[in-house]
Amino acid sequence: MGMVILTILKIIGIILLVVLCLLLLLLLLVLFVPIRYRIDASKDAEGEQQIHALVKVTWLLHLLNIRFLYPEEAHLRVRIACFTLFRSDQPAKEAASAKKNVAAEKNKESEAKTVKTSKVSREDSTSNNKEENPKQEQEKQDTIQYLSSRQDEDTLLATEDGEGQIIDEDGWSRIDNAQIKIDEKTEGKRKNDLALQTENAAHAEINSESAEAGEEEKEAETDFEESTSKWELLREKIRWCIQKLWGLLKNIRYTIRSIYDKIRNMIHDIRYYYKVIQSDLFHRTWEKCSKETLHLLKSIAPRKVKGYLHIGMEDPAATGQILGYCGMLYPLIGGYIDVIPDFDQVILEGTLKIRGHITLFRALKTACIIYFNKDLRKLIKLLKREVA
Repeated sequence: MGMVILTILKIIGIILLVVLCLLLLLLLLVLFVPIRYRIDASKDAEGEQQIHALVKVTWLLHLLNIRFLYPEEAHLRVRIACFTLFRSDQPAKEAASAKKNVAAEKNKESEAKTVKTSKVSREDSTSNNKEENPKQEQEKQDTIQYLSSRQDEDTLLATEDGEGQIIDEDGWSRIDNAQIKIDEKTEGKRKNDLALQTENAAHAEINSESAEAGEEEKEAETDFEESTSKWELLREKIRWCIQKLWGLLKNIRYTIRSIYDKIRNMIHDIRYYYKVIQSDLFHRTWEKCSKETLHLLKSIAPRKVKGYLHIGMEDPAATGQILGYCGMLYPLIGGYIDVIPDFDQVILEGTLKIRGHITLFRALKTACIIYFNKDLRKLIKLLKREVA
């Protein structure tokens, strides 16, 4: 029984050891296997696509492959082993298919709308035909009623005589008696109107005299009030102007004081940071960080650079100036890029090939050295003014 338990523990230990070894191997691969990059670019003197570019990043025998092409359709592609994780042309294809689907749906909707409109127009035409028949019958009835009313009016006009007087049964006219009664009523109304006019004139004279007396009193009161209100308004305006002027002077004083305080604080900050920059702590930190950063940039820098540039301008003097600028950059590009001037024609063509690699171990080493540097931490605290 004990031997069985020991064998099981042994197997479990072996499995754990294998897993740990695999994890350690994977970690070492990630840290020490370099990430290689390649850049190829060319410029043709003729042709529709004058500029061509290829950027390729690979890791662990092309297990991870990132590729950027220009001007091909698939600009960016990311692959792990045989599986494609990303292609920049897939969203374009999906967008094109979506546009086609939307167009098809719109066509279906437009067809359905046309069918509906045709049905509605047919129904409207039938309903209009049905409505026209009752209207015609109504018009006929209206004309019949109009003709009958005209006949009744003709019969009524026939009972009146030619002079416009209405004759009773005895043959006497009633217009004279009615005219006498109307004259009596008009004379009574005239007398009443004259009495009312005299009374109204008397009342109007009395009211006008009282109104004139009241207006004179009101004018006197208003003149007194206007004289007093003018002095009060003048006094209030003078007081308001004095208050405004005093407030303006206060604001000017406060703005001058705030500007002075800001300038004083700025001068104090400049002196403080100047002292920090001139300190030995800053110089030690700068030397250490710059040294490690330069080592990292050297490890990232391309191992191989090769190319040529064939250039010619309209003016040969301009071509000579460009060649002089390239000569100034000879310590940097000399031995890597060949410059070929052309003084006879206008031309611009060339190629460029760059190869290099970088390891994550070097980047992590530089980051750890900079992060755990005590002088850098002290300098950050001084810059934040966390310590005196």
